Amino acid sequence: MILSLAGSWFIRKIWVMPVFCLVVLIALTITVFNSTFTIWVSVYTVLSILVSYFGKTGRELYEKNKKEKRR
Repeated sequence: MILSLAGSWFIRKIWVMPVFCLVVLIALTITVFNSTFTIWVSVYTVLSILVSYFGKTGRELYEKNKKEKRR
């Protein structure tokens, strides 16, 4: 989740880190874990989307407040 927050903060795109998370976790499910891990893949992907959204919203609020303080 920290990577999702950092990715959305610096890249400023909501979808980049959740897609990366999904791809990595599916690859791990195929190679390392069994098929029951796919439930957790979907849970982690949804959480990653939420965290990325909150990260982008937080970044926008931070930049808005920063501009208002300069005035």
